[in-house]
Amino acid sequence: MQKAEVLKEIFDNNIIEVIKIFVANQKQHFSLSQVAYLSGVKTATSLRIINKLIEKEFIRTILMGKTKFYKWKKGDRTDFLVKILEKGPKEFDL
Repeated sequence: MQKAEVLKEIFDNNIIEVIKIFVANQKQHFSLSQVAYLSGVKTATSLRIINKLIEKEFIRTILMGKTKFYKWKKGDRTDFLVKILEKGPKEFDL
């Protein structure tokens, strides 16, 4: 099995689309509805993915009043994920 296939098994298309939104705009914060709209992923699915990314410390939550916003969290783990998405898994010896 190739490394690219392994990554596709771990990350489904919806997860990749949500992550792409945050990676492309790392300094910007998004509401749940913005993430769902921009990624083309249903709101409930986007929330599930965002919660998983928060748990794994890829995204952080910003509370403004009663509204939650989500922002890409800078760090070694997130930088590595950005490199994988930008260059593709073939350039990494995983």
